[in-house]
Amino acid sequence: MDRCSASSLLAAIARPAVRNETGTIRVSLDDGQTLRAKAREKLESGTLPVDDHVRVWGGRGANQPCALCDIPISPDDIEYELELRRRSELHTYRFHRRCLAIWELERGRRQ
Repeated sequence: MDRCSASSLLAAIARPAVRNETGTIRVSLDDGQTLRAKAREKLESGTLPVDDHVRVWGGRGANQPCALCDIPISPDDIEYELELRRRSELHTYRFHRRCLAIWELERGRRQ
């Protein structure tokens, strides 16, 4: 996947809708700031990588937790699955669209 432009990342962040087990939660811009802070924390701790991904897939969610927000990605949502090589091992990370955009934005600031 090519690197996203800053404008497309910000557009994804500005149109949030995250689902949980009970239905859709509308997320405000304040929550975007919260997710960005969470992304920075996970990048600093190494929980989320700064590295570029090797492969990316998109499809229906499988109720697996998002690597950023930890909310399960329901079958009604699109799940972005990224494969990255870290220390010669392949790792998989799953994201909601908005969470992927926030991770890309925050990790881009570190490169």
